[in-house]
Amino acid sequence: MKKLMIYAPLPIILLAFVIAVLQTSAKTIRVLFIGNSYTAVNNLPEVVKQVTQSAGNDIEYQASIPGGTTLWQHTTNPVTLQLLQEGNWDFVVLQEQSQIPSFPDGQVEQEFFPHVITMDSLIHAYSPCAKTVFYVTW
Repeated sequence: MKKLMIYAPLPIILLAFVIAVLQTSAKTIRVLFIGNSYTAVNNLPEVVKQVTQSAGNDIEYQASIPGGTTLWQHTTNPVTLQLLQEGNWDFVVLQEQSQIPSFPDGQVEQEFFPHVITMDSLIHAYSPCAKTVFYVTW
């Protein structure tokens, strides 16, 4: 059952990407994945690329996905910041450390929302037209 819970969101994110990509022009789609091992396991960025290409679209991606990393840590991670500064991203996928979104509301307000807002601001500072996508693991 646990395996099912881990992989259940995968078809949803793949479908969302394919739909979003199909709605964009016929250019190479640039996607940045920011998260941790939940994104790295089974090489989710490459799976998304293969599914998107199977629909006849070209995609390139980069990723900053070190294990256990929170969005708060990504706000100061040199690799993440460098990738964001490359700009021209069409989509930036954010994936928080798995437990934080399940904390009590007050704790989520302190430990999740401020960092999501910071990440979204960083994304749009360098890629004003980017769409921010959340990869929810549970």
